[in-house]
Amino acid sequence: MARTDHLTLAPMAEALELRLRVLLEERVSVVLDAVPGALELLLEHGFTPLAQPSLRRMLAPTVTLRQALALRGLPAWREEVVLRALAELQARGSAGRCGLAEGGGPCP
Repeated sequence: MARTDHLTLAPMAEALELRLRVLLEERVSVVLDAVPGALELLLEHGFTPLAQPSLRRMLAPTVTLRQALALRGLPAWREEVVLRALAELQARGSAGRCGLAEGGGPCP
């Protein structure tokens, strides 16, 4: 099993694990901008401050996804569900584009 700080992830492909690690270190604002459907997904999992545009503008640029998950206090299994769902949304939304680590631009 892969271990990401306090989160223990079930076995997964190396590419998926890398994508999750990148997502964890990104600011929430970057994730929201780069991953289509991320806002709705996070709201479904109780990240309610993001529902208000003013709070989203104020908080999202200051907190990494890892920090947001820790603040939310979700059980590890639910954190994994959120991360895997975000990675799936990212993969669907970035067809033909490189990931967040490369700035989301077209692949070379």
